[in-house]
Amino acid sequence: MESMKKIIAISFMTLCLAACSEPEENKNNENGTTDKLIYEVTYAGGKENSDNFLFYDMKVSYKDADGNVVEEAVTEYPFTKTISGIEAPYTAEITPTYTLKDIEDIHSDKDRFTIVGLNMTISAVSSDGSIKNTTSSSSTMTLPLEKAYEAIKRDMEKNNGKTVSLKLE
Repeated sequence: MESMKKIIAISFMTLCLAACSEPEENKNNENGTTDKLIYEVTYAGGKENSDNFLFYDMKVSYKDADGNVVEEAVTEYPFTKTISGIEAPYTAEITPTYTLKDIEDIHSDKDRFTIVGLNMTISAVSSDGSIKNTTSSSSTMTLPLEKAYEAIKRDMEKNNGKTVSLKLE
């Protein structure tokens, strides 16, 4: 009988300890609120002093801090949009939409055009200082009109409407 009481007491204590402990990621801080990672996310694309916008019109759709999709016209590079207060878990997303102009509609006195690759990136800094980002390399080329137009057209075929995402946990 005495050993049965010990087994019941040990079982009861184990059950109490299991019920009282929380997983590490949900521990409350001294203010009684749950510690969660908060991120500042930056969406970015393009390089300064490029001639890309002579060749196309551009819009981007990205997720804001509440997870709503926002669409915005982009009229110059570099494009950057920083959003603060994003609570993990969260998936940051950006989708560019390019509308190619007709080559006849490109008017410039230039002989050569500086164009950059159509890449979007996402970087995030968390409240604990960790950094996450998507990697993207963007080439810069200086080409005559016809070659610049063809390079942008090829790049659009690969990147137009392509969503870039970064999962934040």
